[in-house]
Amino acid sequence: MTACSSRAPLEPEQTAPVTPEINETRITENNPVDLYDQATRQRVANWCSLMDVGRSYPEIVKIYKVNDLINQTEYIFDAPQWGKTDYWATPFEILETNRGDCEDFSIAKYYTLRKLGVPERKLRFIYSRSVELNQAHMVLAYYPTPDGAPLILDSLNKKIKRSSQRKDLLPVFSFNRTGMWISRREGDGKFVGSSSRLSHWKDLQHRMDRHEQLTSYTHTRPGNNEAPQIGMWRCKRVNGSRYSSLQNN
Repeated sequence: MTACSSRAPLEPEQTAPVTPEINETRITENNPVDLYDQATRQRVANWCSLMDVGRSYPEIVKIYKVNDLINQTEYIFDAPQWGKTDYWATPFEILETNRGDCEDFSIAKYYTLRKLGVPERKLRFIYSRSVELNQAHMVLAYYPTPDGAPLILDSLNKKIKRSSQRKDLLPVFSFNRTGMWISRREGDGKFVGSSSRLSHWKDLQHRMDRHEQLTSYTHTRPGNNEAPQIGMWRCKRVNGSRYSSLQNN
């Protein structure tokens, strides 16, 4: 199993050429449903179902359900997937493609848990170093209590463990919408200011806010000078069940 790029997200973005294979998978706004096979529809339907019934689950059950669901995704580097050395995909994109790297796994888990009602204060992304792989790695942390060791939701080690049990990870810093912290294995860490300094995080929030407002998501994969095409993507009830509408409305 590989890990994310060894380049920290604070460093300037570098862009790789977009390959023909990536461009060939582009979906058009006029007929977006063409891209989706039965497996994709089922994957999104499972996510929608969790959104429907999961709100009533105890919080710890939400953590395990979401971790298990997102960890079914195939792991892949950003360059062959998106044509860029570092790209933070939205949950919609990872569900559509069923592929992502450690950042994408963590992002999908974070937004899914937020939609299920888990408070922002209990969730943080932790940027760390994988001791075994000697590479940068990102995980999502869930803090049951403010001062205790968080539970780690990981794309490499799929079993949820407390941070104190993850000696293979060296935390560097953590962040969420409310700020950034210099990481410690135990407790809250030292607050160091706004997370808006993270350009990838700022861009991701902007795309997510826009997607949520439009109930849509970007179908085309990001190239060097490409404008995104937008199609409707939402969960809706049909005959008492919940499924995803993968078409314009």
